[in-house]
Amino acid sequence: MKKILFATVVPFWNRETGAQQRIFSMVKVLESHGHQVRVFFPAHVDADDRRIAEQLDLDISFQRSDQPAATGQSLTQKIKWQLDAVKHAVGQAVNFDQLDTEKNQPLTLSDFRWPWAEAAFQNEVIEFAPDAIISEYVTMAYLVESLPVGIRSEIHCLVDTHDLLSRRQQQFADHDRPHWIDISVEEEAAALNIFDTVIAIQEDEAAEFKRMASQSTVIVVGHQTIAADAIDFKTEHVSEILTLGYLGSKNASNVDAINQFLDVVWRNFQNDPRVRLVLAGDASGEVLPSLRFKNLQLLGRVGDVRDFYREVDAVVNPVGYGTGLKIKSVEAIAFGKPLLCTAAGWTGRRDEATIVVNQLPEMTHEIEHWLENHESFERIRKAACTSSKRLKDLPYQSLTDVL
Repeated sequence: MKKILFATVVPFWNRETGAQQRIFSMVKVLESHGHQVRVFFPAHVDADDRRIAEQLDLDISFQRSDQPAATGQSLTQKIKWQLDAVKHAVGQAVNFDQLDTEKNQPLTLSDFRWPWAEAAFQNEVIEFAPDAIISEYVTMAYLVESLPVGIRSEIHCLVDTHDLLSRRQQQFADHDRPHWIDISVEEEAAALNIFDTVIAIQEDEAAEFKRMASQSTVIVVGHQTIAADAIDFKTEHVSEILTLGYLGSKNASNVDAINQFLDVVWRNFQNDPRVRLVLAGDASGEVLPSLRFKNLQLLGRVGDVRDFYREVDAVVNPVGYGTGLKIKSVEAIAFGKPLLCTAAGWTGRRDEATIVVNQLPEMTHEIEHWLENHESFERIRKAACTSSKRLKDLPYQSLTDVL
């Protein structure tokens, strides 16, 4: 058994976003392998957060988050879109109405460098005496960097990247959309090189990380969906109505994706009684009023993702840009649901459970095919159920080997 300390400002116990699902899954899988896991969390929480964490049997060391950042500029001085984008990650309770929205500046790594957190982290490391530290994102790299040499040399330090942030930022800029952090390739590389091991979420990003962090070991750890085995797989799809679903947070790429899907694809089905669309997560609240078609249900946030997957027969992911593993796509297969997505929505190995299109209009053809050919949909539905069973336990093998 190893003692593992996570460092994060993502309220992962809520499991509302891909990042939250990713961290929750990693913590629980490592616990299931017999490791003792504690989470160092230097960000704002309320009584509900503590209650949920306790119910989930999570060992979290909650720390104060009301101290100033090193830059002298608090996160609440940033612009509204930026706070809205990272509120789920940073967990700051802010009043958006009081913000200066003219300061169109994203966060930087220095915004996360809180001197008080360095001292608290050092005390946590001394008290817990971990064998390994896993930093969630490079934003927490400064905590590892602040450790005294004598302590740091005895601990294996890893960073779970989730994304190539500098590449992701560029993709958002190419689409004239705001990104939550401004980080250059050089800054990201410098932060990565602080760690002994870099955890990539998929193979193509691992190659880039190896170039950026030449002194570090790079491993690939995909995503394993927790509780997917709680879904009862139907022996056959017998409903007269085919229910398609989309679940996503309201970051810019998700909002663009779902509105474009409605405009380009769903307008062709809004009067078709054979099919309906369920949108869930915060992205569903960003649907343009002009695109609120018939046969469309907006669920908003879901307390348990299993409720969403019980509701739908297949999942669509029409995302057009963004880096990292598309956790919503992985989850769809894990829950035994066929996936219809764009090339940007699926970067893993394709199988019979996944249909990937290059352009959104192609989704119209695929949905029409499902509606007109029941046997075709049955084949892909059964393939998704089979793929779901193959996903268990495999993604974390490289991480457990390192530990």
